[in-house]
Amino acid sequence: ARPDLWGPGEPKSPGYPTLQFLAQLLRLATDISGMLDHERLRVYQVAIAFAELALRIIERIPRGAGKLGDQLFRSSTSIPANIAEGVGKRSKAERRNYYDHARGSAFESGSHLDIVRLLRCVPDQDVDRGKAMLIEIVKMLTVMLRT
Repeated sequence: ARPDLWGPGEPKSPGYPTLQFLAQLLRLATDISGMLDHERLRVYQVAIAFAELALRIIERIPRGAGKLGDQLFRSSTSIPANIAEGVGKRSKAERRNYYDHARGSAFESGSHLDIVRLLRCVPDQDVDRGKAMLIEIVKMLTVMLRT
């Protein structure tokens, strides 16, 4: 059955839906547009928040440890990138592969934060916050790998 595009008392001629219907259609369109599928995932949102924190930490790493900053940059930005790419894959095996890479990058980022802590160039609370985010990311990705 065709949905009724016209309200009560409206003309039933094709091509003239009610303003109420058009407003409802616009609300539905804006609810589903403006976000890609991966952006709706909590794991992706936490991964982006971690990448933001990592970028602030990288700014405080001393020049002599610049390679550490490069490694933290690559591993922290790899997490959301692999989640996003995994969401876009059609087969379960491919999705799992990308989620597994994201999980590995989260562990790698954790080890970089351990070295940052040793350098004492960033407050411990920032490192602790980053580690808490990584634990949450790893937990969510572990569940995603099982499903």
